[in-house]
Amino acid sequence: MDMKKVNISVPNLICLCLDDKGNGNLQGEFYHYYSSEGVRFQDSWEMIRKMDAFFDVLNFPQAATVYRSFEKKPVSIGAVHRDMEKKIPPEQLLSHRGKVGTFVVVVQFRQNTSWQGHMYHVEKDEDYSFVSELEFIALLKNE
Repeated sequence: MDMKKVNISVPNLICLCLDDKGNGNLQGEFYHYYSSEGVRFQDSWEMIRKMDAFFDVLNFPQAATVYRSFEKKPVSIGAVHRDMEKKIPPEQLLSHRGKVGTFVVVVQFRQNTSWQGHMYHVEKDEDYSFVSELEFIALLKNE
């Protein structure tokens, strides 16, 4: 992987490993600097919720708006704590691979109750930008 294409210094760098895209449903896990274990997800919605919870704990990027709900259910994202010390080096984070595809994701902004950012498809050596969570999921499903 060409490390020049990925800004490894951003605190919210995610290595997204897709294991299955059957029936349009994304399954796999994602990795970040603050835990050596991956965060499993069984569908696209769970992936978005867990990644958003990670950004909330990290407080980066800050959400411009806050979701409202009558019930507050905390989303478990594994062993991430508020001290947020990096536990693994970039080489280890970026060494993970998915069965279907591997993407390095950087969400730059969380505005208009959605995400804006970039992702890098490791196997195809291609960069993509997205301006919403829906576009992000569509890019993952089409790759």
